[in-house]
Amino acid sequence: VPFIRRELELLKRNNMNAIRCSHYPNHPAFYEFCTELGVYVMDEADLESHGCGVTGDQGFLSKDPDWLDAYLDRTRRMAERDKNETCIVIWSIGNECGQGENLVRCAEYLRSFCCRKPILQSQDAGEDGLPTFCDFRQRGYQLAIPPAIRDVPAEGPPVVFTEYEHGMGNSPGSLDAIWDLVYEHEQFAGGWVWEFKSHGFHVRDEKGRDAYLYGGDFGDINNWSNFTLDGYLFSDGSEKPAMHELKQVYGPVRVFSEGGQVVVASTRDFKPLDDLILRWSLLADGHPVREGVLPLPPIPARSRQAVMPLPELPQDGSECFLNLVFTEKNGFERASRQLMLRAARKTPYRPVPFAYTARREGRAVEVCGGDFRVRFENGMLCLIEKDGERLLDAPMRFNLWRAPTDNDGIVNLFPRHIAEWDSALLWNMKFHALEDELRREPDCVRYEVSGLLVPSAKNAGFSVRTVWRVFADGSVQTEITGTPFGSQMTKTLPRIGVVFPMSSRMEQVRWYGRGFEENYRDRKFCAPVGIYAAPVSGLNTRYDVPQECGNREEIRWLTLEDRLAVVGRELFSFSYHDFSLENLTRARHRNELEKAPVNYLYIDYMTRGLGSLSCGPDPEEEHELRPHTFRFSFVLAPGGQDKAEELYRQTSGNPTAALSGTFEPPKLFGRRELNECRD
Repeated sequence: VPFIRRELELLKRNNMNAIRCSHYPNHPAFYEFCTELGVYVMDEADLESHGCGVTGDQGFLSKDPDWLDAYLDRTRRMAERDKNETCIVIWSIGNECGQGENLVRCAEYLRSFCCRKPILQSQDAGEDGLPTFCDFRQRGYQLAIPPAIRDVPAEGPPVVFTEYEHGMGNSPGSLDAIWDLVYEHEQFAGGWVWEFKSHGFHVRDEKGRDAYLYGGDFGDINNWSNFTLDGYLFSDGSEKPAMHELKQVYGPVRVFSEGGQVVVASTRDFKPLDDLILRWSLLADGHPVREGVLPLPPIPARSRQAVMPLPELPQDGSECFLNLVFTEKNGFERASRQLMLRAARKTPYRPVPFAYTARREGRAVEVCGGDFRVRFENGMLCLIEKDGERLLDAPMRFNLWRAPTDNDGIVNLFPRHIAEWDSALLWNMKFHALEDELRREPDCVRYEVSGLLVPSAKNAGFSVRTVWRVFADGSVQTEITGTPFGSQMTKTLPRIGVVFPMSSRMEQVRWYGRGFEENYRDRKFCAPVGIYAAPVSGLNTRYDVPQECGNREEIRWLTLEDRLAVVGRELFSFSYHDFSLENLTRARHRNELEKAPVNYLYIDYMTRGLGSLSCGPDPEEEHELRPHTFRFSFVLAPGGQDKAEELYRQTSGNPTAALSGTFEPPKLFGRRELNECRD
């Protein structure tokens, strides 16, 4: 019983106020705690005939009069047992029972019952989308794009998401977009995400490492693999990054900048906001320069009010954000929001002539300045040495692969995108240089390499042109232009970027971008832009089934050990692993991840969004990654944060950009070129 209370308190701390008892009534103490803590409950009868789908109709039993007594018995026992529980606001006649007269009779019983409440059954909808015997229109797993509301007119019963935003593995995306829909259209009344907690079986291996077992780990067959690991909490009860996203999306405030004022809108239905305190700070290029505290006025529920003027901005042209943290009087954070007030004003790059030597040795090129050495082999940067210290000493590689998330596909269950990506051998893509040119310029050495990024035996890949420029301070500007080709190119890609093997001594990372949590294109609401720091061991989420993890979006710059800087010409994303991508892809339990002898730095032009396809939709199209022509530009430079900030404020070279929006396969490369790059 104390365990039940602790979990309910955790939900309340994360701004949740409603629970669906899926798919049967709960422990009696649960309802007492919900009443005490203020949690709305939808009590659900123990009715589900999901397995009847093998007959072609989940409602096979719901239509069979021989089963009517069983249906009524379960509905009656729920209602009689729980009729005095104040927290219950909806009666649910089970889940995924299809449609049938038995369900209608259960609804008639509940309407005649002494304790009447609104009624829901998860599949009650006629051809017009309206309920036939219940009190709600329903939606489940869906996108939040405008077409999602075109078939949901404002008139009619309220719309609830009976089950949405599946939390399996590294998931879901677009929680904030769904709740924009709820807040902006009165017909939507909210809903219940799936689900609270994963259900793995804890074990320790022979080395004492924790793991969680699931379907197929017990010699069993005909199971749904790891489909029970779909919670917003891990199996051990700790919170996944998705839970932190959920807390912020469900927060009691929305924030806008209007007419030079900060406007706060309440998302509450009853209580004013004067129990909260606003703590604000102004960031300039990620650094706090001004801050303040003010109690919120009693903004009524569902209304908005200006609470403070926007602060005066520094005159240095810095990028400015306003952080707004809403806390209770005891200091507990209830919500945080961020407003972008100004983009950075960048200064032109000033050429600095310098003396250098540049020489070619077979398929290698080496550039030396007064205190640095840079080397390229087979068209790839492989060495940056400054004052005798090797900051980079392994070749860069192009990379289109990520360890699939459960939404990308579930091994041995639902291949989905994995099948397409595997078929195209995206994990096997290798770069083959075909042409190069070394040119001396007044302020840099320019080394251009053209070639193909292709797998061993597929007509799919990218033609790639990379321009490297080495400058007087030992910095290396990288400009990569890629164009997809081939009849077997995939419709989607996991990522487009590069990876650098780094010394394990390069452990500490500092970055200016979204954080601190891992975040993705469609899951970054809880990750404000700022300057953050962490060791490599603290950058990666250990999912019960290992998969893509640790990404950070909208990065301006990052540094490793304050000795090597990576600076984007536009925003990029990064992740940093102390295990290999091959190991992450292959591992099926968290104890199978092995610490590698080197670390791996992933610098990405773009990564695919998360979506919730394990049970729901793919990412919204704006967060999808389609093959297209792109330019990706960034700088690697000896130095730490000071150097990174200096380079970030400069303009130089061509910025990162999508150069085409759609992929149209060009003519095939000639036989000579393909054979040459595969020899």
